[in-house]
Amino acid sequence: MGEIAEQEKRVAELRHSRGEEHPETLTAMLDLAELLWKEGRLRLARVLEEQVVAARLRLFGEKHPDTLKAMGKLATTIGMQGDLATARALQARIVELAPEVWGEDGRDRWRALNNLAGTVAAETSAPSGPGPTSQEPESAQITSGSAAQPIAKLPGLIGAKPRCPFGHKRRRFGSAERRS
Repeated sequence: MGEIAEQEKRVAELRHSRGEEHPETLTAMLDLAELLWKEGRLRLARVLEEQVVAARLRLFGEKHPDTLKAMGKLATTIGMQGDLATARALQARIVELAPEVWGEDGRDRWRALNNLAGTVAAETSAPSGPGPTSQEPESAQITSGSAAQPIAKLPGLIGAKPRCPFGHKRRRFGSAERRS
């Protein structure tokens, strides 16, 4: 069984045993998105990342390190798909919230600033307009997930009062990062 298939199985098991929006399930979904991203399957990675961002916004609100990390990964994927304006807007929001969440001198704050600067630089040197770079077919779907929360609906969740039915408190993001 390949690494992606194993992670898909893990996500399915966690969805069944812990629920769709359990923090452990959401982390496993981001791990699966990471594997897909590394293989260039950006559309599928984005679907998962959008689901995770939407869930974390509902559960924790936007001023939470896990939410900002997921937003950063989503912004990177969107940028890699060629929609630099949307990526920049999402990264700008992360940078705006970063000092409160990670502190003025937090490593993740500086990483967010660097990512935004890279996107701005890419915008000035790239032709305008979105243009997906993935060779993945349009019909590709994730078999073990629910429907994605479209990115257009995410701004309505930003600023919403967080809720966590599992009683989890804020925690620092601790897994290895490919992009942030």
